[in-house]
Amino acid sequence: MSGAQWLISVQPPYALVSEAFGAALSPDLLHKVFEALESRAVDDGAMAVAWPCVETASSSLIQVAADRGYAALYAGASARLSVQWSSFEDYLATRSKNVRRTIKAEIRALRTEWKERRALGQLWGPHIFSEEAPA
Repeated sequence: MSGAQWLISVQPPYALVSEAFGAALSPDLLHKVFEALESRAVDDGAMAVAWPCVETASSSLIQVAADRGYAALYAGASARLSVQWSSFEDYLATRSKNVRRTIKAEIRALRTEWKERRALGQLWGPHIFSEEAPA
């Protein structure tokens, strides 16, 4: 296996999920599907492979992914926490100057990294940082 990170994103019931086929395919066939996906990712120089939106009921697919070393990340909100801030900027304003400076520096570094990767064509999917987001 390459240095790429392998993961599946498992979603709660009624969430946006991939087309269900994990239960319809045998584990042997699922291994072949994963092999094809991984081979293509390695050939393309992918830094990560994510299989998004897997249903929690897709136990066969989740098991095959685990057998192949994939991290299963369980996504979706199952709880809600009320906070006093109406925006990220309001939250930042309540933090100390040192914390604000650290957070802003980390956001700038992430944006720089994102722009460099975008320039090199190394990002797929939706943009993770908005160009209009505050610096």
